[in-house]
Amino acid sequence: MKKVVAAVLLYTSLILSGCGGSGSAVDSGAPPPIAPPYSVKVQQETQLTNNKWNQGLQSAAFGGGVYMLVWMDDRDNTDGLSGEDIWGAIVDQSLQVIKEFPIFKRPGRDMNPKVIYDPIRSKFAVVWTSYNGLDLGHSDVMGAFVDTTGSVISAGSLGISQQYAEEASIKVAGNGYAILFRDTWVENVQTIGSKVLKLAVTDENFVVSRSTTVTGDTVDGVQVIPMSPTFDCGPDRCLVTYNMIKNIIRSDGSHIYGRFVSLSDGALGPELQLSEQPAGKAASKTSPTVAYGGGRYLVTWDDSDSAQGLVSIDLTGRFVSPDGVMGSTMVVSDFRWDHNADIKTGLNGAAGNGAIAYRPGDDAFVVIWSDSRTGTPLDSGLFMRKINVSGADSSCTLINNMPGNQAVPAAVMGSNNQIFVSWSQSAVRSTGDATGFYSADIFGLLLQ
Repeated sequence: MKKVVAAVLLYTSLILSGCGGSGSAVDSGAPPPIAPPYSVKVQQETQLTNNKWNQGLQSAAFGGGVYMLVWMDDRDNTDGLSGEDIWGAIVDQSLQVIKEFPIFKRPGRDMNPKVIYDPIRSKFAVVWTSYNGLDLGHSDVMGAFVDTTGSVISAGSLGISQQYAEEASIKVAGNGYAILFRDTWVENVQTIGSKVLKLAVTDENFVVSRSTTVTGDTVDGVQVIPMSPTFDCGPDRCLVTYNMIKNIIRSDGSHIYGRFVSLSDGALGPELQLSEQPAGKAASKTSPTVAYGGGRYLVTWDDSDSAQGLVSIDLTGRFVSPDGVMGSTMVVSDFRWDHNADIKTGLNGAAGNGAIAYRPGDDAFVVIWSDSRTGTPLDSGLFMRKINVSGADSSCTLINNMPGNQAVPAAVMGSNNQIFVSWSQSAVRSTGDATGFYSADIFGLLLQ
């Protein structure tokens, strides 16, 4: 199922001046100081799926010498009623697809899978959310284990949602796993329901030992909804991030918040407001992404408060220490067009939140995002920037600019300090029995 688009290796030095463009579309503000160029090796894109239906909202992990890619797939949804399934692939270190296989198939909607590698038990763990068949009145967090050859060991419901589970993600935690999800329940027909974020700690078999409510469902008596939840964990605690409108009546706008949760006892730290906003201006901060490495967390988010107004979406970030000390806000990318890792691919469900990978060899983070400076919001490219402990220390570089919409990037560290980047590529097909059909495939490349 793999089609090699190109096998050439490109050696690219990051020598662009900041994260702006050229001509009339220039930075609206000065980028952080730029250190000497950061050289990377970019292997050109490799097509990893090739089906006329949609494949997207992917996640990837590395372990046992191979990558595992998971995604939401609607190849069997030909009648528009069967819903999406969860598929996976084992990919070697040269991006050759060894095996493509279904992880979970049944009528209904299975959405937004996330995968991690468990080094203790030498297998991959996958979670996603699923409606029970065609019963749209209930959804739960599902889980599966897959070995490094692509054999599904087990798959089934975790039974941890009160009524509607959404946007689940997973990390290895101690001898088991930590699973974050948004839980919703409807009390009566007059309410839209309570929506809270929960962090469940499980054993090695997905048996839940503790569930902590990270956010409540009201602020000052007004219902609030935590959106785009994501998290990462250090040795003893996890940082959960989300965007939320705290007061709809005052139109305060959406901000990025974070909260630490202890892995040992579920104790909560204070809620941190990670994004900032000039007085008198409504905020539009969305789609946070967080990664842990080198004893610190890096959080980035989409920021619609540039001088050009809401049409322009910048990428902003800051470091957070495990003690909750926040570093200065950094402008990762500032440009006239959308720097938005949240552009939809045509698939149903939550869109991706960008990608951050920590490179131990550099003690630095690499941030990857979808950016329409190369075309339009429906014809975007992928960019990257290196962030070290003192802030951005390289300029932006374009790592891929195929025709079509390159969106929802994911990134994971492989061997030898390599980073595997995958994304959903949407375009109108021009060959075969799908001519004129607009759909999405998954592509990948390696950064070194």
